[in-house]
Amino acid sequence: MLIHDKYFFYCQGTDLIKGIKVDMTEVDSLQFCATAFEKMHKLRYINISFPKKMLWLKKLYANQGDSIFLPDELRFLRWDVYPFKSLSDFNPKNLVVLKLLHGNMEQLWNEDDDMNLTNLREIDVSYCKNLRKMHNLSGAINLELLRCIGCESLVELWNEDDYIWHLLMIY
Repeated sequence: MLIHDKYFFYCQGTDLIKGIKVDMTEVDSLQFCATAFEKMHKLRYINISFPKKMLWLKKLYANQGDSIFLPDELRFLRWDVYPFKSLSDFNPKNLVVLKLLHGNMEQLWNEDDDMNLTNLREIDVSYCKNLRKMHNLSGAINLELLRCIGCESLVELWNEDDYIWHLLMIY
């Protein structure tokens, strides 16, 4: 699926979209504005993926801001090479799967945010070299998998108040 720039800027008919899949095999570069998904209130699925052998050849850009608006209805988010610094201003209350491999994040969300992570079952932030903190996981009562392989800057996985005894796998 190729995405035309005007589509993201003018957002015509976006209230009907429930899923977006972008295969970066056919796209050399893609630029996102912070409001790209703002009118997509029913959006439940975002999958922006790169083939492993082409991961470093393709580019995703953020043209403004440190985060992007994501709708509250989102259940699945996979965004390889996520270009923003965090997921702040996003309420992940319906999110089940979060995969941000090779992303640019410094932290998933703000430390003071009271996150509803009840439905979250899987987090994969592997190879996010700038990721320093993953806090507020105490609400992730159904989290089964936490993968953070190759996160060289990660210094805080969760604080001592987070009780995540239900976690089945971490690596």
